Amino acid sequence: MSRKDDIAHVAKLAKLKLTDQELEDFVPQIESILDYMQVLNELDLDLVDFKYNSMLNNVTRDDEVKESLTQEEAVSGRVNTQTDGAFTLNRVVKK
Repeated sequence: MSRKDDIAHVAKLAKLKLTDQELEDFVPQIESILDYMQVLNELDLDLVDFKYNSMLNNVTRDDEVKESLTQEEAVSGRVNTQTDGAFTLNRVVKK
């Protein structure tokens, strides 16, 4: 299977409609990305301790219980609410 066929297959899976020219334009770009990935695959990472080299910090906070709206208050602004307090919405997914 050619690289162009691979790109066409992925585009189809992603439901993208690409012209033949667009497929041709993507081939060198994908080749470049894959070549760079090969360079990264050749790096010796045996001595890297990833758990200590992360730049990420824990940004979570402790949960705090706070006063919130009652169910009646939460649905009070809606004209169309069900009797059980649930919101009714307009359809967002077409059949």
